[in-house]
Amino acid sequence: MRIDTTVMTVGLATLVLVVGGPLVAHAHTTPAQKCATAKSKAAAKKAAAKLKCYATATVHATQVDTACLTAAETKFGAAITKAEAAGGCAVTGDAGAIEAAVEAFVGAINTLTLAMAP
Repeated sequence: MRIDTTVMTVGLATLVLVVGGPLVAHAHTTPAQKCATAKSKAAAKKAAAKLKCYATATVHATQVDTACLTAAETKFGAAITKAEAAGGCAVTGDAGAIEAAVEAFVGAINTLTLAMAP
């Protein structure tokens, strides 16, 4: 007995939609939420990039590459500027405060991890 695979595929897709239900709709994201998210991502990326710079220096037993750190700073600044330029931010002009928090975090992680290095 030959089964038509097209009919079977359409039937399976229909079953998935019926049983699985419609896709879940997410609430509308406000401009303030978008801005806050963009700033949080910028901070996370800066911290990750700077920690990577320090980790690379530690692995190779060298001084941290200032160009690597500068690249992280530059990308962070551009991302914050872009987020605020899009408008809708609940708070503007807070790049310095966010940057200070990132620097404190990176410093704390460096202190903890370098203390563990042989």
